[in-house]
Amino acid sequence: MFMLYSLLFYRLEFHSSRKIQEERISQDEIRRSRIDHTVLGFPNIGNTCYMNATLQSLFSLQIFIEDIRREESCWRANLPTHLLKCLADLHSTQASCSRERKMSLLKNLKRTITANYSDFCGDQQQGVSLRTRVGLHPYTYTIESNFEFELLSTRTCLSCGDKVSKTESYNCLSVDLVPGGSVQDSLARYFKVCEVECQCHWCYGQLSSVEQKLLSLPRVLVVQLKRFSLNSRGNLVKLHVSP
Repeated sequence: MFMLYSLLFYRLEFHSSRKIQEERISQDEIRRSRIDHTVLGFPNIGNTCYMNATLQSLFSLQIFIEDIRREESCWRANLPTHLLKCLADLHSTQASCSRERKMSLLKNLKRTITANYSDFCGDQQQGVSLRTRVGLHPYTYTIESNFEFELLSTRTCLSCGDKVSKTESYNCLSVDLVPGGSVQDSLARYFKVCEVECQCHWCYGQLSSVEQKLLSLPRVLVVQLKRFSLNSRGNLVKLHVSP
């Protein structure tokens, strides 16, 4: 009887301690997840929320980060200013608690971009896409393999039917916002056949239709939604579209 009681007590004690241990592990996991959640962002160093949001989107693409690391031998020669190195360093500190380190790297990244593109200087980002700037860098394999695609544009004369086709490479699509619509609606408008004024070199007709088609698809399709439009005076006007 004593041995049975001791065995039952041992089992109860074992299950009790196991339960406490599991609860402790669960609480530790919750605590770690909260900590990770609070340090994944980047500080705003002065009207850089657009840049930070673009960085977060880029860093969520694991294959993009892996391609940057593969090109390390290419950008080692110019460590202080190379754009790909800036991105690699920022990604390494994404989960860091050091605000100062992140701010230093963000400033270095912004200086690197500004050195080649003046419209990104100061706090006037002008809606510049950081991903597009990366694509214009001499080392383009990372961009080509992940974001580049081919677009076929065909212009047809509405008078004689003569067709002129041109294939171009892109790394993003810049589409108009559709009031009350979705991204799919904006893409549908972008690829909709439209009429333009263009003189035909055969019959001298003045109107043509333009149709655009995707010839290839990228791993990741980047879509830039235009937040501004030109008014009758040629000035930029911000669009106010409800989500």
